[in-house]
Amino acid sequence: VVVSDEQGNTWEDVFAVTISETGARIEFSKFDVYADDNDDQKINPGESVSLRVYLENTGISKALDVHATFTSDSEYITNLNHNESVDYNAIDPGYSTYPEFASSFLSFDVSSSTPNGTEITFHVDITDKHGNTWEDEFIIKVE
Repeated sequence: VVVSDEQGNTWEDVFAVTISETGARIEFSKFDVYADDNDDQKINPGESVSLRVYLENTGISKALDVHATFTSDSEYITNLNHNESVDYNAIDPGYSTYPEFASSFLSFDVSSSTPNGTEITFHVDITDKHGNTWEDEFIIKVE
């Protein structure tokens, strides 16, 4: 930094800014069945399902403009729609939240050939406003 005054005097100084990793830690928290075809709040073969997926900040700093993308490699899941860059807004430390709008909930169809008791893994890729990234996964059980 160079500082000068009206009489032409100048002073120079330097300073350092320490950049540290974010204190936020975003991860899957839980899910609940928001909607299913027979309204039994269970994931059954042959149903269209919508899950309210909660993310939690287990860190010590706020995460801003959090987005999550959900994928599954399961042969029993189809029509995994509207699940790219789901907006979670800001998540404060120690809190969990789900998307504000039901249209952003995790929606998919379960194949009618899915055996009862099948466990299906969903992968979650999470980002925030500052480019921080986290990965997690969770399992649903078809009953």
